[in-house]
Amino acid sequence: LYDFTLDDDGIKAPIFFDGKTFSFKKGYGNLPVTGITWYGAAFYCNMLSEKEKLTPIYETTLWSAVLFNHKGYRLPTEAEWEYAARGGKISKKFMFAGSDKSAEIGWLKENSDMKLHEKGLLKSNELDIFDMTGNAAEWCNDFYDMKYYKIDEVNNPEGPSYSAYKILRGGSFLTAEKKGAVFSRNSLNAEKASADASFRPILIIP
Repeated sequence: LYDFTLDDDGIKAPIFFDGKTFSFKKGYGNLPVTGITWYGAAFYCNMLSEKEKLTPIYETTLWSAVLFNHKGYRLPTEAEWEYAARGGKISKKFMFAGSDKSAEIGWLKENSDMKLHEKGLLKSNELDIFDMTGNAAEWCNDFYDMKYYKIDEVNNPEGPSYSAYKILRGGSFLTAEKKGAVFSRNSLNAEKASADASFRPILIIP
């Protein structure tokens, strides 16, 4: 679920485990949590649901069932993520999540100094959500299929039925500006972790 030895381009995982307790390293408290696999992100969503006495959304034996119609926490679908990043019903159709100038709203390769930054330092998007462009890429619920949106034109799609890879959206501090637009897509094996991949749980209220 989590890679404590992660070392991507010299970037260490920000969490350590002393045998009993998970803790973040000094100076990392306001940074996105990275080094977590898709399974780790989904498991955390289940823990949030259980903490609030809600139904865990993910079945953790085969990781196949997602209870979309139950109140609880899960990862956003790729379509939900993009809808939020674009500003929802009040979207101004910006290239990035809140602006056509990436440096105003996101930490990408050109301005990040190749490192994570604390949350909320730049402008938000139209929905007052911060950091949906850059800083840390975000796991989505969907499996990845490069051609999916060319063959499945449906309203609020939930993604293909299976792949070894899961969707990452938003780009990161390692992403070039031209690949950080709200419509840009990326993916990673669900079992892998990365120094620039994080997640953003959402609460489903049927």
